[in-house]
Amino acid sequence: MRQKLLGLFVGLICLACSNSAAARTMYPVGAYTLTAETQNNPGEDVGTVSGRLFFDASSNLTFADIAFNDLTIGKIFTFTNPGPKFIMTSPEIVGATVFNAVDPNQYFQLTLGFPSDPSGIFALSRCGVPMPCGTTIRIDNGGPSLTFVRVSGEITPVPEPETFVLLGTGALAIFGSRRRFLM
Repeated sequence: MRQKLLGLFVGLICLACSNSAAARTMYPVGAYTLTAETQNNPGEDVGTVSGRLFFDASSNLTFADIAFNDLTIGKIFTFTNPGPKFIMTSPEIVGATVFNAVDPNQYFQLTLGFPSDPSGIFALSRCGVPMPCGTTIRIDNGGPSLTFVRVSGEITPVPEPETFVLLGTGALAIFGSRRRFLM
């Protein structure tokens, strides 16, 4: 009887984990970390991008804290004001623009290819042109006009606290039942 209950409990944990991963596969929902770098195109600044993003249940970008470390000029640009999302079906892209809080002419245009891979990771779209697709940054690097920089990378889901609680309780239950069985 105890083994059946344990098997049922482990099965429920696996079902809950697979359902949360399946829910992420079409559009991003929840918290993500961003890691990217420039594509080293001739004439473009070189650097790395990192940050945190949060998408609501409708995949609207509601929070962003993105930093572009421009190694070419030795300056860090930040983008924290998310704009509305857009969805394109050919190619399959979902995206949003995150603006600089001080100068809204400077922005980070985030475009993601969908669906995600099985683990919920979305690749940043690389269409080869700044608009309408392709992940780009528009910055004032001190030149005569604003500069576009193309980047490639990914956003990775941050594990939800509920998942840790669920797995932790499952591990405690298994440990407790095993200990009771050995006594």
